[in-house]
Amino acid sequence: MTGTTLHTVSRILSVWEEQGLVEGGRQRIIVRDPHKLFMIAEDMPQ
Repeated sequence: MTGTTLHTVSRILSVWEEQGLVEGGRQRIIVRDPHKLFMIAEDMPQ
């Protein structure tokens, strides 16, 4: 539904996990830093 590929989503989530923004688990994603994700979504300087 997002209009992207599984590969792209996996790559982005891996980067976010390395940065500590999210934590992936079995069939779930835990958002660890919602403010930084908001900044990314709004394309704001960090």
